[in-house]
Amino acid sequence: MNIFQKVTGCLLLAFIGSQNPVIQGQDLQPLTGTWKNNNGYFFNWIDDDSGIFNFIRFQLAEDGKTVSKAIEGWATPPNQAGLSHRFVASSSGRHATAYQTFDGKELRVHWVSQGKAGHERVELSPDGNSMVANGSFDLNEQGFSMRDLGDSATSTKLPDSNERAYKNFWGLLQDEAFVMPDESETQLFDARLQPLLGRWQSARKDGSLQLEIYWRKSTLGKFLYESYKFYDELGNLTATGLNISGKDPYSDRILIWGNNAEAFTQKGGWDFVGDKTLIQREGDWRLIRDIKDSNTITGRWEQKVAGRYRKAKDSVPYTLRKLHSNQEATVAIEGFLSGFVKAFADGDLKALMKHYHKDAVKLTSRSIDPLVGKKAIAADFAPRIGEGQLKATLTRVTRLTPDHLMGCGEFQHVGSNGEVMATGQWGNVFLLEKGRWLMLQESAHLLNLGGIADAGTHSFQDIRETECSNPSTAAFTASETMARDYLQGWTNRDPEQIVNLFHHTGTRVVSAVKGVTKHHKNLRASILKDLEVNNNPSIQEAKLDAITLGATPIGGNLVMAYGKWQNKTSDGKVSQIGTWGNVMRQRGDEVKIILEAAGNYHPD
Repeated sequence: MNIFQKVTGCLLLAFIGSQNPVIQGQDLQPLTGTWKNNNGYFFNWIDDDSGIFNFIRFQLAEDGKTVSKAIEGWATPPNQAGLSHRFVASSSGRHATAYQTFDGKELRVHWVSQGKAGHERVELSPDGNSMVANGSFDLNEQGFSMRDLGDSATSTKLPDSNERAYKNFWGLLQDEAFVMPDESETQLFDARLQPLLGRWQSARKDGSLQLEIYWRKSTLGKFLYESYKFYDELGNLTATGLNISGKDPYSDRILIWGNNAEAFTQKGGWDFVGDKTLIQREGDWRLIRDIKDSNTITGRWEQKVAGRYRKAKDSVPYTLRKLHSNQEATVAIEGFLSGFVKAFADGDLKALMKHYHKDAVKLTSRSIDPLVGKKAIAADFAPRIGEGQLKATLTRVTRLTPDHLMGCGEFQHVGSNGEVMATGQWGNVFLLEKGRWLMLQESAHLLNLGGIADAGTHSFQDIRETECSNPSTAAFTASETMARDYLQGWTNRDPEQIVNLFHHTGTRVVSAVKGVTKHHKNLRASILKDLEVNNNPSIQEAKLDAITLGATPIGGNLVMAYGKWQNKTSDGKVSQIGTWGNVMRQRGDEVKIILEAAGNYHPD
């Protein structure tokens, strides 16, 4: 581990190496979810990697809709004595620390801020769907105000509450259950830190992911939140932590607070050289970040020796690159689709092929095998380009790396007379090359809601007789691990086993289920539908099999892979066949599905 990783991650290395943060964090699991009381919302969740318990509380104005105040806080996983340490920040610009205990039913919080102290007790109902708070505290311009212990406030868990409650936040905001203040009222407390906002990645020379950082505004702009994660060359998480920056209410300096194994402490502060150089101080160390442009930041460590800062021994400069925002990604893919469907309608094969990368892979219901390379893809389009129009809608966008986007949606092929000739769904990977977004992997399959029930009398070649292209690479091994575990869950007819293979941001686009499916709750329903089709008593029970034909790392710890799948009847006959194109996140031996895109062969 070089000094770049060592210094930033030192606060958590002992914690990560000595205990399982996720298991520790499960002690607070009953508190997760989204809660509503008379004048606000609580959003509570546990970070998978660090075990940190996160909570955001919104207080609504007198109109009952506009957010007027916000409190955000973080609690360390409980230690052996069951004690967690909290750090709390407020939209008043104040901060506080606290200790808490939770026994599965009652939460007790003991807090202190600017010389004041208090106590809060929260009791969960037996069914875990409501909680009553006594002695709750509020961070405001004067510090703390507090209800008497005899007063109480009841909060109720929302029926559709997600254990990662920030997902409910976006849904409620979209449904206008509450309204955030105008952007002009929530500016970041110091404009010099504004360029940091967003998601960033740093890669090694071999392309493997070394560092991820996520910066965002906290508590309506009064604090800056930073989450960082370090990885080794195999994708294993080696250190993770968070920093909170805000103005000291007394000195007006910008301070940094961070977490270690059992507490949150003040660890440093910020200095600035103009508006392009940001210096993060931590003890005798400082991290100098130079903003090269809106999407690039370079960093280097220095150490104070004999009163002067010098380049840190073994320190390796690094570069952070910014992932596109959701809005930028949506605009990029929608622009791509617009040009793609126009080229098809115009019958312009040359213009259409400019949308594909030279190494593109196309997986489609029309072809029994994957189409690899622009020549094969052009041959597939040549006989039918210009026949009617394509209509494509974008449903979901995922930012994979600074150079890769994932998009999912639906399409129709409409004839010249307006008749819908085909309906299907797609899940594609796009690559940014020389300023243009190109299709790198396309998976577009016709809807087949009957599933295996309409397999007919076809008899296909067994996919196990197909030759694989790169079976010795780590990316190929990751894909085969995914396929093995997926098939095991399918054989067991266990939707939970399959759902757990998906990352919490995972998406499923398959021909047997209409629509683009996301979130584990909906993924479970989608997989259940597939399993029910396979258990149809009118057909022979099918045995699912799948192989990987190609797998490529696409930056960081992500793998893009494609292959073929088949269903065999109980007598060993291959009755149904198709292709798939997936994206996975690899961390050492763990593989999680980011995208499952698959469909059956349907040449008509």
